[in-house]
Order: sequence, then C-alpha cells, then structure tokens
Amino acid sequence: MKKHVSKRFIEYFCHKKFRASSIVEVIVALAICMIIFGISMSVIVNSQRSNNIRLKQKAQFILSTIDANTIKQDSSYEKGSLRLESFIQKNDTIQGISRISYMVLDNAGHKIGMRVIWLASGKLSATGKQIYKN
Repeated sequence: MKKHVSKRFIEYFCHKKFRASSIVEVIVALAICMIIFGISMSVIVNSQRSNNIRLKQKAQFILSTIDANTIKQDSSYEKGSLRLESFIQKNDTIQGISRISYMVLDNAGHKIGMRVIWLASGKLSATGKQIYKN
C-alpha cells in the first residue's frame, strides 16, 4: 500500500503544472520588505540615540555634584552602567597647584563626560566641565 501511495504521489506531481512568481511580484515583495526594514532601523537608531542622551544627562548630574573634597586620590567608583574615575596631577611649574580630572565612562570604556578642577592651597581656583558627544 505504501508503494502505491508514493507512486501516485510522484505521478501527481509529475503531471501537475506549477505556477511561479513573476518578476513584478518579487520586486513588489522586496520593496515592501525594504520599507519595513527602513522603518524598523529608524526606530532602533532613535532608541539608541535617546539612551545616549540619558547617559550624558546622568554623567552631567554626577559631574555637577562633585567638589574638590569628593575624592582625594586617584580612584574609580562604579554606579550602575557608569564609572567615575579621578586622577590627581601635581603641577611642576607652580607650587601648591594640583589638577584633579574626573571622567565618567560607560560600560564599554567610552568617555561620556569630564570635569577638571584646579586646586590652589586646598581651595578651588577654577573649574572646567566638558561633555563629550559620541
């Protein structure tokens, strides 16, 4: 019985005419796929851009809350997806002046923001802040 069914199945497909898609149908289907792909890519890019803006705002907030007494030595602190690093550099040309650099980095190590504080005899003399755009 099984041989009989497979023989009939083969005979059926040998004598049946198949209808193929025309080139116009294929082009229309590809155009629809391209439109859907373009819309989805714009949504993905916008969500990544808004995530970068949120990270930069968090970095600005962290840098704005820092003062000269926050961190006294070279160190690194992590909070969530951001890492705060500080570096202290003594000025060789002028006695009593030090430069403290604070950098906010993301998980991948990209610099999101930076703040520089100049200290003269333990007091804040000048500050500078720069937010990087990726």
